[in-house]
Amino acid sequence: MAEIAFVTQGAEFIADTAIPEAAQAVEASDFTGFAAISGTNTHYETGSYVDINGFSFAGGVASRIGDTVLAGFLEYGRANSDQYAGTGRGESEHDYVGVGIAAQKTFGQVSIDAALRVGQTSTDFEGRYVSESASYEMDSFYVTAHAGVGYTMPVAETINTHLYGRYTVSFLDSDEDEVLDIFNSKFEADSVTAHAVRTGVRLTGVVQDQLYWKTGAAYEYVFDSTIKRRNPSILIER
Repeated sequence: MAEIAFVTQGAEFIADTAIPEAAQAVEASDFTGFAAISGTNTHYETGSYVDINGFSFAGGVASRIGDTVLAGFLEYGRANSDQYAGTGRGESEHDYVGVGIAAQKTFGQVSIDAALRVGQTSTDFEGRYVSESASYEMDSFYVTAHAGVGYTMPVAETINTHLYGRYTVSFLDSDEDEVLDIFNSKFEADSVTAHAVRTGVRLTGVVQDQLYWKTGAAYEYVFDSTIKRRNPSILIER
């Protein structure tokens, strides 16, 4: 759960933050560099629950061709997660590193955007249930892609409203590792594909050059997402 959630958060970061930063960077030059960073604090409830705290970074080059912005970037993310299920508790450290391409095209107040990311994510897990403990390491290949559409409408001289909808698909490859526990168990994680749709509204305002604020709300629905983790004595499905 935490691994695919963190990778998908990276896709949302590219759509919400990195692409707008690239578009803003090329307003002054048709070809330039850009960088974006964002912190996250997320709570998921899935019967059990997971808290994820971390950050995502992307940096690269962007170019403008007419009303189209094209960008290529490197990305890195790191997070810690706490997972709770009954009396059991797990703690994980996650990171990912990858590359991606993105594009945005505007038609007046309407814009469409898309991005593709590929890379590798790793997780170090330690868990405890009553008096027993276990740990493992997982390294997996990931791919994400998204496509979205937005409509921007000014509501004041320095404030804009942005309505948007987005579809995101994330893939995390399978992996296995020896579990450090009293049973000498073997950890196996099947590959997982998650599909999500999001719709929302965002307000942005300019305070002065290079200083602005934004706030918003969104509804997201994740569907067709499954992951199985097995060892000889435990089967968990999420």
